Amino acid sequence: MDAHPETVRLGATIVVRDSDGESDTYVVVSPDDADPRAGKVSSHSPIGRALLGRRVGESVVILAPGGSFTVRIESVDMGRDRT
Repeated sequence: MDAHPETVRLGATIVVRDSDGESDTYVVVSPDDADPRAGKVSSHSPIGRALLGRRVGESVVILAPGGSFTVRIESVDMGRDRT
């Protein structure tokens, strides 16, 4: 059975919006491919763990070392990495 196309999974490019209206784009990758400065977050990182399995429209609390913050998932794209 295929995963829902708007569900965050490994390889997904996700656009999230925070409570201030600022948006960020992340690609969830394996730990070996992580490059946070390029927006590639490890599936084992606080951001990656919080987003995996979530869907477009969901609000997600991310528990990061610097504190927690909430984002809303605006889009999920399973296309190839364009960077």
